[in-house]
Amino acid sequence: MNKKQLKALNPAVEHFANLLTKRGVKFEREYDFRKFYVDHVLVKFKRNKYRFDIAIPEKKIAFELDGGLRVKGGGKHNRPEGYKEDRRRDIIAMVYGWKVYRIPNEWLNDEDRREYLDLLDMLDEIFKERLC
Repeated sequence: MNKKQLKALNPAVEHFANLLTKRGVKFEREYDFRKFYVDHVLVKFKRNKYRFDIAIPEKKIAFELDGGLRVKGGGKHNRPEGYKEDRRRDIIAMVYGWKVYRIPNEWLNDEDRREYLDLLDMLDEIFKERLC
């Protein structure tokens, strides 16, 4: 990913990436989900929307940080078309063995909030179970 793409990243993605780095987790940002191998066969999707915000490809774990919960009229992920597209991508990912975790951006905004603390506990459980 080039510098321009990194700058365009959502601040919540940056914050989440820092949480993973502090836990010693190696990951890729903007992981291109359009091309991957299943049993040595290249699977390629035509749309350019199949990227995970953060992925751990070796373990097939992906994280999507969704914003817009508090935006008047809803954000892209909460509008009908965006919601349907997200679910479609999630189902395709699951079919090919990926575990996709969707995290609201708002959970990362305040480190004293219950959601943030719950997220830290969830991450510890995920990494204990799936990265060992």
